[in-house]
Amino acid sequence: MPRVSRDPPAASGRSSPPLLGHLILAVKELLPHSEVTSRCQYSPTTLLDDLAAGRLEATVLGDHPDQELPPLEGVVLNPIVTEPVFALLPTAHPLAAQEEVSLAQLMDEDWAVPRPDSDRTREYWSSVCAQAGRRPFTPYEAEGRQLIEIVRAGLAVSLCQATFIEAPGVAVRPLAGNPLWYRHVLAWHRDGALAAHGAEIHRRVAAGYLDTCAASPAYARWRERHPQSAGSAETRT
Repeated sequence: MPRVSRDPPAASGRSSPPLLGHLILAVKELLPHSEVTSRCQYSPTTLLDDLAAGRLEATVLGDHPDQELPPLEGVVLNPIVTEPVFALLPTAHPLAAQEEVSLAQLMDEDWAVPRPDSDRTREYWSSVCAQAGRRPFTPYEAEGRQLIEIVRAGLAVSLCQATFIEAPGVAVRPLAGNPLWYRHVLAWHRDGALAAHGAEIHRRVAAGYLDTCAASPAYARWRERHPQSAGSAETRT
């Protein structure tokens, strides 16, 4: 979490890592004489509690449809964008040759999934798959780099944020019909050191998000095909 002078900092939960970078840059540019620190926390609940208690100045968070972050006294929640969730595949997998893949196709594969926690990502994935009539087989539980390496080794498929930038050995593909979504949210303490700059920080983080979109080829192509769903504000069809 970025620390501003002696006050509590800004931090990232399971939101997109580039958004944390854009948040830190915005704070450093708007308050050039401040000391800015950061740390990562996977639980949005912990981050919201820290914001409400004044232990944190600002954060980027994420949630899912019907699992919105709860309002807390003293905390401003400002959505940045709602984006589709994509498939993460081994490059050599036959499905990686397609422009998009369906959840039904992925149901025949082994999955690598994040551990259950207050982020509720795994719960959300499972609930949407259940609506399609099947639940994935999930023999691998991993986070971050470990999950990517399991996919890279060809052991499993997974899901990822649309802004995930392909690395050697893994491929990112949109899901047909856009069945899953993820919302990025910027939050700050209502009476904190960054409150007066909240609107400008939001503008800069949202602009940085668009740069991140351009760096992800699969997402850039998706946005060209879905212009009504590709705004920089909270938009979803």
